[in-house]
Amino acid sequence: EQLLAKRLEGARSSLGLLLAKHPQRAAEMSVEALMPPRAGDTSALRVRKALTRAALSDPARAAARRLADGRFAGCLTLAAIDLLVAAAYMDGLAEAASP
Repeated sequence: EQLLAKRLEGARSSLGLLLAKHPQRAAEMSVEALMPPRAGDTSALRVRKALTRAALSDPARAAARRLADGRFAGCLTLAAIDLLVAAAYMDGLAEAASP
C-alpha cells in the first residue's frame, strides 16, 4: 500500500515535472503508454495507450489487488504488483496533466 502511494505521488509530482520539461524522455523511460492521450500522438501510440488503459481498467485492478493481497503465488503475485504500480503511475500522470 505504501509503495503504491509513493508511486502515485512520484508520478503526480517529480515524474510529471520531469516529463513536462523533457517530453522526449517519456519514450526513453517507457512511460509513454501510461500518459494521457494527446492530440499529437501517433496512431501506434494511441493504440498502445488504449490497450494500456484497457489492461489497467478497474476490473483488472481489482483482480490484481486480490492477487497482491492474497497468498504469495510466485510470478503471478509479482505481475499483479507490477500492474498496480503501473496503474498508480498512470493515475498520477493523469492528475499531473489535468489543469
